[in-house]
This record gives sequence, C-alpha cells and structure tokens, in this order.
Amino acid sequence: QEVQAQATLFTLDVIRWSRPPESGPLDGVPAEAYPREPVTTEPAFPQRDYAHGRPWGDESDRFTVTSTGLVATLTTLADRREDWIAAGQALQRVLLHAAAHDVRAAFHTQALEMTHLREFARQELLSGEHPQMIMRLGFTPDEGVGVRRPISEVREDDRA
Repeated sequence: QEVQAQATLFTLDVIRWSRPPESGPLDGVPAEAYPREPVTTEPAFPQRDYAHGRPWGDESDRFTVTSTGLVATLTTLADRREDWIAAGQALQRVLLHAAAHDVRAAFHTQALEMTHLREFARQELLSGEHPQMIMRLGFTPDEGVGVRRPISEVREDDRA
C-alpha cells in the first residue's frame, strides 16, 4: 500500500472507484463500505485509503484497533490462464467454507498489482510460487451488505 500511495495513477484509480455517499447504484465501492480513515490493525497490515481525505466513509470503528486475523496467500506453480482459473476455483472453495463458519475475508491485492512487488513476493516469500490472492481471514462483527447489480445487468440473455 505504501508503494502504491506514492504512485499517482494508483491513487487516482482508488479515488475513481470510491463513491460518495448516496451516489446510487454505480460501479465502485460505496461510502458505507469503507472507513473514513484506514483501520489500524495489530500487527500492522496496510489498507487502501478510499476516502483519501474526503469526509466520506464509515466512522463507526475509526478509533478501534482490530486484529489482522490470519493472512493467507493463494499461489499456483505456474502463471498461465488455466492456473488463474484453478486459483479462482480454489478461492471460491475457501470463501464458501469460510462463510459457512462465519469467517470474513478481506482482500489485499495491492502487492500483486505492481509487477515488481508481485515478483519480489514470488521469489523472496513464496518459494517461487506465483501469488494469485492475498487475503486476511477472521471474525468480525461487521454485518455490512455487499452492493450487487441486478441480475438483468449482468446476464447476457437478459440484456436488451
């Protein structure tokens, strides 16, 4: 996160995806789904700053330090299209199992979005395996509702 915060294009992209309060059903992250200021975790685990100094976002837990939970990295031996599909299928199984046990997931793909950081993780931290997803798993009282498009907007046979 700290490396991306210094990259103007990444910062602008995060700003573009963070929506103001009551902005309607557009793509992006609604203000009620991100904190006004990134939440502090123990141990420290950087998070994206969606509000970016604007008076948006949820203030409910802004003074609470939360546990990082379990940090997990989903990896593949190679980095081909079929590996990405297999990683997606594995992620699906992990998330379904977690949901069945009231475990929440927070995705931290920042390090995978920059080629040099992804390669550093592969060579120095992951024994040569290719990182496909970094996530934190844990328990949280947050019962936030995810924003979803109507199915008619995403199914090809329902579109005009």
